[in-house]
Amino acid sequence: MSTLGERIKERRKIIGLTQSDLAGSNLSSGMVSLIERNLTNPSLKTIEQLSEKLGVSVNYLLNNEETDINNIENKQISLNMLKGLIKAQKFEEAERILKEVNSQGEIDSTLAGMYYKLKGELELEKKEFNLAIDSFEQALLYLNPYELNEYVDVYYHLANCYVKIENFRKSIELSLQGILLLNTSHTDTNVLLKLKLLYLQSYSYCRIREFKKGLQVIEEAKEIMNETNCYYNEGMYCMLSGLAYLYLKEFDKGIEQTERSIGLLNKDTQYLQVIGCSTNLGILYRETKNYERSIKSLEDSLLLSKTRKIDWSIWNNNLELAITFYRNDDIEKSQKICEESLVQIKDSNVLKIKMMLLLSKIKLDQDKNGEALLYVNEAKKEALIIDNSTLMAKCYVIKAEILKKQQLYEEAFNEIRKSVQIYESSNENLYDSFPTE
Repeated sequence: MSTLGERIKERRKIIGLTQSDLAGSNLSSGMVSLIERNLTNPSLKTIEQLSEKLGVSVNYLLNNEETDINNIENKQISLNMLKGLIKAQKFEEAERILKEVNSQGEIDSTLAGMYYKLKGELELEKKEFNLAIDSFEQALLYLNPYELNEYVDVYYHLANCYVKIENFRKSIELSLQGILLLNTSHTDTNVLLKLKLLYLQSYSYCRIREFKKGLQVIEEAKEIMNETNCYYNEGMYCMLSGLAYLYLKEFDKGIEQTERSIGLLNKDTQYLQVIGCSTNLGILYRETKNYERSIKSLEDSLLLSKTRKIDWSIWNNNLELAITFYRNDDIEKSQKICEESLVQIKDSNVLKIKMMLLLSKIKLDQDKNGEALLYVNEAKKEALIIDNSTLMAKCYVIKAEILKKQQLYEEAFNEIRKSVQIYESSNENLYDSFPTE
């Protein structure tokens, strides 16, 4: 007959958990190892904790016997196991357990809230965002609001789903509802959950270009971090601050926050964010006319992009470098970067169009009006392909400059008028690194 430790180890391996997965607040992975090797006798409370995570009864662990349990209890055990698997990021095993729960018939109303929440988390992991939204909305109907953390956690997941499908106003609405619930609770506030909601809220404000509101939320989050010593996503918060200050044209504040962000981000696991911050830093330094620091930051970002083989970031850094060289009157280097990059970029995209427009500006400066016109006309075709009105407006502005230089004033005026119509309809008054004057 097998021992208690052997049964725990066998069951743990069957469902794909590690000793660390079984550990908890009152049980270390080292203690789990001792229990599995029968070197210590666990308390009944510990056995109950292990049985819940392993999805078996206490009687099975103690006596190698399963007692008769009803369908509801069986599903409760399965959902507890499913929760542990998702927390341990064992998503394939979790998917298998979810299918088993579905095969057991209708979900009892007392378990439905947790069932839909876990189902939504799996769908979110698989990037099935609309399905996840449906599941989380079902979870809110069944979950007990008095189980505050679980209930608000659903609001966080919903807000996150809406960010993924770029419905940022809905994300703001849901994150605000979650924060309100936490603020009005008479129980201890879950600080980490609140910070997660505040991040989604600030990110969404910035995505709809309400940067001042975004910064207000970020400051609130930073105050909470300082008061509680609970630092969640601090590097990302600083990155978001730096980006907001860039678009608000408060460049010195942007530099301070972006440099802080680079110092806080993990360069191995958050390399995409580090690339983004270094690029932003290069742009910020350029706007303060510190071209040397701008080139250094952009070259650092370009090197990391090449190391990680991220084409979009490579082209983006090349574009920003070309703009910096152009602003610093190093036209030759700017032109070379654009021409070499255009050979590599095959599909129509924003970066390709901006490089064509920059080349058009360069040719105009060189009094090569015919070549300038060829580049701007090609850029217009590409902008039409991707249906980008903002870039189309830039095409009109640069074409007007060319026509004006050719003393075709009426045609130039018509191009400017088309540009103005686009800008008025979009109501944009934001930072843009591309040179248009």
